[in-house]
Parts: sequence; C-alpha cells; structure tokens
Amino acid sequence: MRSMRFVTRQIQVGSLKLGGSEPILVQSMTTTDTMDVEATTKQVMALANAGCDIARITAPTINDAEALGVIRARLTELGCDLPLVADIHFLPKAAMIAADFVDKVRINPGNFADRKMGKIQEYSDLEYGEELQRIEDKFIPLVEKLKAKGRALRIGTNHGSLSDRIMNRFGDTPEGMVESAFEYASICRKLDFHNFCFSMKASNVRVMIETYRLLVDRQQQLGWDYPIHLGVTEAGDGEDGRIKSFIGIGTLLAEGIGDTIRVSLTESPLHEVPVGRLLANRFPRGLEPMPREYRLPDRVELNSSLLPEVWLDFGDLQDEGAELRRNKLLPDVLYVSDISLLTESIEKFKSRWKFLLRHMDLKIAINCSERQKLEFEDRKSVDYWVGEFAHNGMGEDRVLFNSVESLKLAKNLDPNRAVVFAELDPANSEIQNVLDASLKLGTAFVDLPLAGSMIKGLAPADSLRLNFGILQATRRRMSKTEYIACPSCGRTLFNLEETTARIRKLTSHLKGVKLAIMGCIVNGPGEMADADFGYVGGAPGRVNLYVQKDCVERNIPAEEAPAKLIELIKSNGRWVEPEIDDLDTGDSMEVSA
Repeated sequence: MRSMRFVTRQIQVGSLKLGGSEPILVQSMTTTDTMDVEATTKQVMALANAGCDIARITAPTINDAEALGVIRARLTELGCDLPLVADIHFLPKAAMIAADFVDKVRINPGNFADRKMGKIQEYSDLEYGEELQRIEDKFIPLVEKLKAKGRALRIGTNHGSLSDRIMNRFGDTPEGMVESAFEYASICRKLDFHNFCFSMKASNVRVMIETYRLLVDRQQQLGWDYPIHLGVTEAGDGEDGRIKSFIGIGTLLAEGIGDTIRVSLTESPLHEVPVGRLLANRFPRGLEPMPREYRLPDRVELNSSLLPEVWLDFGDLQDEGAELRRNKLLPDVLYVSDISLLTESIEKFKSRWKFLLRHMDLKIAINCSERQKLEFEDRKSVDYWVGEFAHNGMGEDRVLFNSVESLKLAKNLDPNRAVVFAELDPANSEIQNVLDASLKLGTAFVDLPLAGSMIKGLAPADSLRLNFGILQATRRRMSKTEYIACPSCGRTLFNLEETTARIRKLTSHLKGVKLAIMGCIVNGPGEMADADFGYVGGAPGRVNLYVQKDCVERNIPAEEAPAKLIELIKSNGRWVEPEIDDLDTGDSMEVSA
C-alpha cells in the first residue's frame, strides 16, 4: 500500500476537523421521519454510541428544517454534540433555515436551483452564462450565511440527478458530475468561502471511481485541495451492498483519495457504521503528498464480450456438493496446482463430484511448467503459468498472479490472459474476508480486462458466491439480478428493507436484470441512472413504476405494486419463470463495532 495521497485542506464541521492529516471520518444518515423529533433524536444518539462521527438528517420541507432546531436542542440536553448535516434537495429556503441549527449543509447541485425537466436544448455561451448567473443569485445567500455562522458545506453531486443544463452540454458523465460541482464551488471561492467538501456518488462502482479520480485530477490542475467525501450510493443490502462499497471506497482510499466516507446500505444505519469503520481502519493516513505530475489510472475500455472466468481451487473441494448444487454457482475452471494431487484422488473426485463433471464447460487448469496434459473425461484443459515464473510467451495460456501488484510488474503481458487470485484465511470473520477479497480482486477488475479470478482458502460455495459477487459489482459479469436500492431516510415513502426483501424474493432469479428500488422521487428516476426497471415511492402508500427513466405507471397502491412490477417485466420480455428449486439468495450481514 503506498503512503502517497491527495492531501487536502482541513475544514471545520462542528467540533471536528475534516481533511488534512485528520483520521478518515465515518458518516451515516438517519432513516426516521425528521418531524418525529423523539425518534430522530434517539437514532442520532444510537449512531453516536455506535461510533459514528457525523450524522446526516433529511430536511425535505420547511417544517423539517425547523424541526432540526428542536432535534439539536434535545441532543444538547442529552449531552450529545455529534455534528449534524442537513440534507437539502430542491428548497434553498430549507437550507437557509437548517443553517441556523446544523454544522453542515449538503446540497445537490443538480436540483438546488434547478428542476429537472428532461428538456433537450442547445445552450449558447450567452445562455449558459445567464443560467450560471441565475444559480449564483439563488446560492449566494446560503454561502454568505454559512460563512457568517462558521458552518460547513458539502457539494454532493449524484450520477443521474444532473441538471438539464449539464446534461445537454456534458451528458450524464463523470465530466458532467465534476462540472456540476465546480459551478457551485466557483461561487464559494468567489465569496472567499472555503469551508466545503465534494462528493461524487454513483451506484455504478466503475462510474463512481472514474468520477472521483477525475475530481482529483481537476483539483490538481486548478491548484485546489478541498476534502472529499466518498460513497457508493444505492449500493443495496447484504453482502452485495458491502462488496460494492468495499470496491468503490476501498479502491480510492488505496489511491490516497478520500477524507470521510459513508457506506450506504438498505438496512438500519447502525449497520453502516461498523462496516465503514472497518474500511477506514484499513487505510491509515499517510502524509506524503501526491505529486502534481502523478497520473491516476487511465480509463480502460473493457471488452464486454470477454467474460472473466471464475476459477476454483481443487484443494478447497470438500463435502459440499449439496450446497454447490443448491446455490447453482459452478466454476468455469478447476485449478490444479499439482497434477499428482488430482490423479491421486481421481476416483474420490469422480464419486463425490459427479454433478460438477456434468458441467460440460468445466475446464481443468494445468501448470505449463509440468509439460503434461491430462485427459480427464474428455475435459478441455487450460494451461497456465504462475506469475512469478519466467514466462517465455508460449501460446494462449493464462498467467496466474497472487496480487495486482505482481501483475503490474509483468512485462509485455496482455491482461486478457491474466488471472488474479486472493488467498483468504478461513479463521477470519466473514466480513473481513469479504473486505479482503473485494480489495484484492475488485480493484483489478475495475481497471483491467482480466481473464479470470480465484478465491482460495474458503469453502467452495463461499468462494464462488464471493467471486461472482465481485465480478457483478464491477459490471464485468452479471450472474444474478442487480438491485439498486437507496439506503432509506426521512423522505422514504415505504419501508425499504421490507420492500426490497419482498421484491428480491420475487425476482432474484432474473439473471442480468437491473432493478432500482427507490423510496422517493429524489432518489427516483434520476439516480437509478442505468436500471432496467424502477420501483419508486410517489406518494404515501403509492408507487410509480419505470422502464429505465420513463415512468410508465403512476400512483399504484403499494400492496399491488410488486405484482404490477412483475407484469411490467413480462411485458418487456425480460421475465423467465423460476425453476422449482430456485431459492432467494438475499442475505444480511452484520459486524459489531
């Protein structure tokens, strides 16, 4: 791990300093109705006791913004000085009121001064300048108030909720996200206000990483050094939500980017804090500055037709055939480090793993250095070299590496032939192994068109589930339904955890289909940017359904909405009937602080 990092200035958030040499701060967000002062106060206290550094509370209306004053006073009575952040969308007036009571205000530059209309318009430079002046007129009062009161600001851009102006000039791209934030940052700088930070969140891990890298590059070009808040938005729940966050946030922390983080899960916010702390503790602060000439990794155009192979270590096979059959996850390649290991136990293998041998595409990986080919049930063989071996460029064999670092040291190697493996310790906790595998393999698949990956040391079912989950999180190989689910907050119009679980039970067999489950219109059509179908809270007890970004049915009673969603998927030709023994693969994973 390199100690070089993008060193930022320090800003003040309540009693805490953020950025510079300060530890990485862990944040979360309340899920209660802000108007329910007692429930919100209780949840903030619980977050503080769980080790949360900063708590965010939504303020969707004027009344909610005013309730923040009562919540702050109640917390003070209870001896809690946890810094509070007001989350603002659409209402500058709510931000002005909230600034009286909270330590930081978060605005979304896509909707603070704009209403997204989906209008297609070519802006001349003059018209674009007039739009920027309109934004400045609306934003200046808030900046002046924050400056006068010593409050902080987060300029928090989200992929999919960019203004029409940005969309028409830059598109829904990393460039558009950064430009959207810089419009507001430039106004802050014009008023000599520097107590602010940036965030660039997306549910697509690859888009999120690329955007934050671009943010750092642009800051370096301009000589800026504002702190950075990291997060993968709408990551979902269970193991999948954690994998996405570990890959997205962990990749950037490993590159020296990030001063504060939030792991967004469609679960209780109390589950977010220990997961975030585990990730933050993995990356102690190094102070060597990132040189101005340092280049972050270039974007790699991946060959979408090349599906990475999932390898399974023959040495990890145990008496788990039933579990593998139940999970329906099978390897593409069975890795044998020593042919004698296979030949010595061939009969045992045949008797115990007959169902695996019926997987007709299964290949056996044989080390090239042994110069042998094994004829085994007419099975295809895959030749491989170990990465440290002095490779002489023979044929189309794979090259096996035990780390991304060793892969990067390889000379003249086509990444399409590289297989990276992670060796995990079964004695570690489940969440620790998920973190280790995500960091060791996920980063590699974000940046490199690799031929495959392998997780060693775990039971086969765990190894395969985790491996396929990492490939799905990096969008390299879709093996199951993809859920894009917001983490819930006071704006949510239905119980997100229960609804997500119910929809997952109905749809978990739809391989490759991307479903967005959003609690309100703020996190609705825009932020589910690349989902195939959307299930969005439209009003209390009512749901709107989307095909991509188009709303096709409105105001469906909540009890009827899941069935209507299935009908919609069927009418668009994406439905397949589940097999009789298909099981819901949803999971929940907790880690204590």
